[in-house]
Amino acid sequence: MKNNYTILLKIVIMLLLLLAIFCWVVLTEYVLFNALLSSTIILLLAAYIYYYREYYKKIYASRKFNRMLDVSITLVLLFLVLSLLNYWSFKHPLQKDFSLFRSNEITDQSKKVLKNIDRELNAIIVGRKIEILQWKELLEVYRVEKSSINISIYDSDARPDILQKYNLQQSHALILEYNGLSQVVYKTDELNLTNAIIKLTRTSEPVVYFVTGHGEADLNSVKNDGMKYAFEMIKQAAINVRSINLSSIESIPFDAKLVVILGPKTKFMKRELSLLKNYLDQQGNLLLALDPNLNGDVHSELRELMYKFGINIRNDLVIDLKSYISGSNGTIPLFESLNPEHPIGAEVKGQVFFPLTSSVDKLKQDLDSSNHDASIQFLSSTNDFPESWGESSAQEVLQSKMIYTPTVDIAGPMHTSLTYQKGRHKMAVFGNSTFAINAYQKYGVNFLLLLNTIHWLTDEDKLMSFDLPIIQSEKMFVSKYQLSSIFFFSVLIIPLLCFGLAFVVYRKKQLG
Repeated sequence: MKNNYTILLKIVIMLLLLLAIFCWVVLTEYVLFNALLSSTIILLLAAYIYYYREYYKKIYASRKFNRMLDVSITLVLLFLVLSLLNYWSFKHPLQKDFSLFRSNEITDQSKKVLKNIDRELNAIIVGRKIEILQWKELLEVYRVEKSSINISIYDSDARPDILQKYNLQQSHALILEYNGLSQVVYKTDELNLTNAIIKLTRTSEPVVYFVTGHGEADLNSVKNDGMKYAFEMIKQAAINVRSINLSSIESIPFDAKLVVILGPKTKFMKRELSLLKNYLDQQGNLLLALDPNLNGDVHSELRELMYKFGINIRNDLVIDLKSYISGSNGTIPLFESLNPEHPIGAEVKGQVFFPLTSSVDKLKQDLDSSNHDASIQFLSSTNDFPESWGESSAQEVLQSKMIYTPTVDIAGPMHTSLTYQKGRHKMAVFGNSTFAINAYQKYGVNFLLLLNTIHWLTDEDKLMSFDLPIIQSEKMFVSKYQLSSIFFFSVLIIPLLCFGLAFVVYRKKQLG
């Protein structure tokens, strides 16, 4: 009877031991429970050995035990060597893709970019389970080429402070940190990830000059009409932002990748206009946003400068009675989407609005014959007439009684933003400058539009392009619990069963 209890106790201890291993592998978040279970097993095992100490003393003194001890020590040393090799292989992974389209490895371009990384690259994944799995799967492929990529994971629902810390416009994103700089990536693909790494590892930042001295929004102001929020977001994109006063310089600096003029209130002097003209003649890039002023136009000469490039910035107020912000009476048009055919619009998903915007358009006939091969594309357009038109009466706007007046107003559809491109010469023109002020920082898509526009103008939107075949494939994602179960059965259960079977065979041979 006593022998039966002993066997039962051994079975209980063995089952508890297997349960503890399973819990440590699968239920890793329940640390306290796992620790209590392990402590209980250790106490039971110690009590069992102490109770049968006389029996085990004879075993310890036997020749077979000493031989088994030698074998066990050898196995432990072998296990340690294999563990070190496994750790080294984890830190220096190797992978070879034998599939037809090599769709499970990164391109040669990305491999070359990773070779230039000489420091640790921190990859912070923020999102929910499926989004985290997608990012982690892609990053593990990158780790095959560069083991110095450190991956951290945060649940966006449990850590909203991470979203706020990095000014994330979506609940799922990847933040890359390298050499004191950071880049945010929203699309889970190789192109965007590699381009973000290029931006972090490039030797110089693109310099963007914001023109001041005409009542433009203050980049350092935290007030509602300031642009501190946008300024910080642009800096986080590894872009060097500087202020420039055209009245106090001889020429626009040679390192200017882009000049930005956002909502000037006062007139530009002839000397300033001359500097801008020379800069544009040398194919300098420009972002220009002029707000409507129906009480008087102080920027007629600046508008005339744009005529040379076939761009007409009207001094009117766009009215859209079909799609607008509630309470604005049509003066704040709302755009459900932007031009998907343009690199700027393709990346902006969500609603964009322009508070009190004027219209922009192509000239019916270019005034400059050298401008014929330029490409002008509209980014945002209102609904057709009679829902929308360009209002030019200040009195009607003041009285909130806007009506379309033939021969005076312009029938829709109206365009509120466009881009110009001729070779490497680029411009973006907006009929409103306040869509990205601090007051609208809760409307992230507006700021994303500004950032995407700057990226496009500074050639940061497509640093690389991959010529990859488009194939239909479905990815298989393995959850943490499934992965733990695979580990438990393949690394623990099956080896233990094999060991037990070998022991039974060994005992049978001895008894036989």
